[in-house]
Amino acid sequence: MRCWTIPLRLPRRALLGLAICILVAGPTTTGAAPALRVSGERPPVALPEDSSPQSIAPAQATRVRLGELGILGGAGYYLAIENGYFAEQGLEVEPTRFTTGGEMTSPLAAGQLDVGAGGITAGLFNAIARGLNLRIVSDHGHSAPGRPVSALVLRRDLVDTGQVHTAADLRGRRIAIPSTTVAAMTDVRAYVAEGGLTLSDVRVDELPFPDMLPALANGSIDAAAPVEPFITFMGQRGLGVVWRWDYDVNPDHQIGVIIYAPAFSSDRPEVAQRWMVAYLRGLRYFNDGFVRGDAAARERAVEVLMKWTAIQDRSLYDTMTIIGLDPDGGLRVPSMRADQEFFVQQGYQDRPIDLDAAVDLQYVQYARQVLGPY
Repeated sequence: MRCWTIPLRLPRRALLGLAICILVAGPTTTGAAPALRVSGERPPVALPEDSSPQSIAPAQATRVRLGELGILGGAGYYLAIENGYFAEQGLEVEPTRFTTGGEMTSPLAAGQLDVGAGGITAGLFNAIARGLNLRIVSDHGHSAPGRPVSALVLRRDLVDTGQVHTAADLRGRRIAIPSTTVAAMTDVRAYVAEGGLTLSDVRVDELPFPDMLPALANGSIDAAAPVEPFITFMGQRGLGVVWRWDYDVNPDHQIGVIIYAPAFSSDRPEVAQRWMVAYLRGLRYFNDGFVRGDAAARERAVEVLMKWTAIQDRSLYDTMTIIGLDPDGGLRVPSMRADQEFFVQQGYQDRPIDLDAAVDLQYVQYARQVLGPY
């Protein structure tokens, strides 16, 4: 069990926007809501020393339209934009900010977006089952030892008073999660299973991440399954204690994915390959900093993430845990199969899809050949 003391300076408005994006980022069954176009309002971020403007300025770049969410899972393409990796591939990436991944479904299907990002959700699988030929092509966030996506946080008083000793003591307790149709539900199932319980033995409440903090404070929930930076905030405020990390009970869990539009993969496969080469370079740069300990790469990645995401308090990056992002872009397909089975069993997904057909690894395989081993 672990708790922290850190500065808390992330504005409520930024928290709310971040909460809407994370974990509930999968395509829904509805049409797309209006998206906010990313403009030139962001301040420029200096290129790293090993990139020169002359070497990354093609005479005529090919436009690629990217749907993005402003969350940590997008580190790969944010770094590829800022470090000039897309430009080196002759690509001009046009980013469009969405509130959730579900809003990208219709634009992807209609060819208004080329690349999108979303969560492993019943909504994504239902969209594919309806005949939308979306291609799941790369990692956008997974759990790994020391690199969690989420955690089970218990209310602090339940731990301090000894009311919860083991997972069996969760029987009848209220656990908050942002949505019951996302992959994180299989984490909750695994948490309670440690005590011999099933989901029917607890009450699962849908609650946005920011609202979990006051709910813990007033005792209306007993536990929550938040992501960063909310995990850190709960510890800092003395509201909760991390009971289990997701990788403790559900290791190698695929949470977010990169999605190619049908027309992008079928009509412009060579462009899709080049996009993936640049994206993997961004993922590898991220891992250089946060996994391999390259201080300069880490500082650069923090600078870029502060520019593109709602987490703009520099001190948080030294305190909170950081999501797993595969430097080779690999996908944890077995975990996706397990999540699909759960969605179908619960009635959230209409019928199973052929994941072997929906998952298309040819682009990450090409990029690995170009870049070599990491």
